[in-house]
Amino acid sequence: NWLMGGEADEATVAMSLGGSPIREKWTNPDVIGTFKSKPADLYKFPIELLAAEIKLAPTEGVTAFGQAIAYKLFAHKVFIVMPTAISPEDRSRLESLCLRNGIGLVVFDLDCDNPNFQYIIRSQASVPDAFYTNQFLDRMKSHNESVLNQLL
Repeated sequence: NWLMGGEADEATVAMSLGGSPIREKWTNPDVIGTFKSKPADLYKFPIELLAAEIKLAPTEGVTAFGQAIAYKLFAHKVFIVMPTAISPEDRSRLESLCLRNGIGLVVFDLDCDNPNFQYIIRSQASVPDAFYTNQFLDRMKSHNESVLNQLL
């Protein structure tokens, strides 16, 4: 929900995908979304695919970064979402890695009622590899075509 409104407003559609539903390494973000033109928009822009990796343990920054880099093969924008309890040293390194690679970094409080998501670094759009984007979307279609239809 945070990606679709408020401060973020990054996605037109976003949904949880975690738990390895596609069962393929390197292609299973926790959240997948799209940013696309609305019917009333005069300028119709190309659809952007978004991927977010969420970690609950503040020590999993390196793992999150590795997964996020892999998602850049098929997504236009990629985000890492980490708990605010991440150590200052780990956060500093993760910030530098995200800045150098155009990955968004978001932190949140481990409070289900009020996660208080906050941007640290905004994601930079990049052009994904068409082969991997089509491969990812094809696997999504095989797994759950209705989810793919909602995204596109």
